[in-house]
Amino acid sequence: MQVQKFDWDRFKLTDVFKLVEGDQVIVSDQLVTVAGPAYKKDGVIHLPASPVNQAPILVDFSDTAAMRAMDYSGSAVHDFGDGTAMIAELDGSSSLVYSPRLPKEKLESFCQEHLHRYEAFYKANSAAINDGHKVRLEPWW
Repeated sequence: MQVQKFDWDRFKLTDVFKLVEGDQVIVSDQLVTVAGPAYKKDGVIHLPASPVNQAPILVDFSDTAAMRAMDYSGSAVHDFGDGTAMIAELDGSSSLVYSPRLPKEKLESFCQEHLHRYEAFYKANSAAINDGHKVRLEPWW
C-alpha cells in the first residue's frame, strides 16, 4: 500500500512500510504524523498516526512578493515552526505545493524573483482560482 508522503516541499508516493516516526502523510484525505511503524494484523494494514494540527491562518495585508504569490496561487503560507515556510495546501484534501520550503526571508526573495511565473499562472487560471478551486502548479524549482 502506498500513501502520499510529504517530503520537504512536495508529496511523493511511498510504501507505507517504509514510513518512519515523524513522517507526514495523507490518509483518508487527512494529513497525519506517523507515530510508529506500519504493521499488518489479520490481513489489515495499520498505521499508528495522529492528525496534524494546522497552524492558524494569519492575515497580513503587507504588500510583499510572498503575499502576492499567495494571492496569485489562491493558497496560504504554511509555517513549519522551524524557521521555514512554504506556499502550499497541506490540509490533506490535496497535495498542492506552490513554492519550495525555505527559510522565511529566502521565501520572500524566491517569490520576488519568480513573481512573473505566479502572475502568468494566475492569468491562465484566474477563473478557477477566483471560484475557490485549487489548481495544480507544476514545480519548476
